[in-house]
Amino acid sequence: MKLSAALRFLRKLGLSSAAVGIALVSHVAYAKDPDFEESHGFLRVVINGKHYRLDSYSVKPADAKGPLPLALITNGTGGTSAEIRGENTAKFEPRARDLAIRGWLAVVVIRRGYGRSDGSIPPDGCKNPHVKQDLDLAADDLQAAIDVLKQRPDVDASRIVAIGGSTGGATAIALGARNPPGLVGVVSVSGGLRLNCAGWEDELLKAYKEYGATSHVPNLWLYAKNDSYFGPDLAERLHVAFSNGGSNVDFSEVDPFNDEGHKLLIDGGMQWLGKLDDFLRKRGLPT
Repeated sequence: MKLSAALRFLRKLGLSSAAVGIALVSHVAYAKDPDFEESHGFLRVVINGKHYRLDSYSVKPADAKGPLPLALITNGTGGTSAEIRGENTAKFEPRARDLAIRGWLAVVVIRRGYGRSDGSIPPDGCKNPHVKQDLDLAADDLQAAIDVLKQRPDVDASRIVAIGGSTGGATAIALGARNPPGLVGVVSVSGGLRLNCAGWEDELLKAYKEYGATSHVPNLWLYAKNDSYFGPDLAERLHVAFSNGGSNVDFSEVDPFNDEGHKLLIDGGMQWLGKLDDFLRKRGLPT
């Protein structure tokens, strides 16, 4: 159902404007829409002179004309080896369609070592925690994906946003600290990297301070108050560390989400998509 038809239908039912909005968000988040053009496949990228295949999914409005702004969405880190091996684009596809219905070409990229993508992820090294090193390596994947996607004729390379949850959010922040051409926004939902090591919080704070010292890209950070990985105290400390580095960030804590706030990106779209729209609107980007 097209948006205009959906609006007329809902209004005939006597729903308020707010209810209409909620219904439409639900529709785009969970339905396969025939007005989307979707594809799955591998992005063939080069990172530090080596060739890799990164599993990907792309979606855009079927009737889109001309180049579109690019929303790059990337994964977090599963809690078990089986979850890491089983990572795929499917759970991110509703969020990608949310961007597509706003007028974006949205591309989900599964980084090296996860799911079907080539390569491996760095092992935990608790004698010398390597938080920033891991995030910088992950950001290499996003930069390589952008380098390939910028060659598509339907991509506006001057308007790119990087979005991720958990480790994916921290990866987007690491990419933003490089200020790559065309990157106009970073969206980190429940962002951070947690190692099974003592002192990981200090290493993460140190990394965020360093990223804040170089980043000139607008950032939007969102955390649920019941995030068991990055609770309100740690989230605020990360915000302060990044800001003390010299960068500005739109920082928001949202109400507790279900039984685990760390699932906010995938399951909590209705809790944060409005804040995303505000962030994009302020920068003249499609909402």
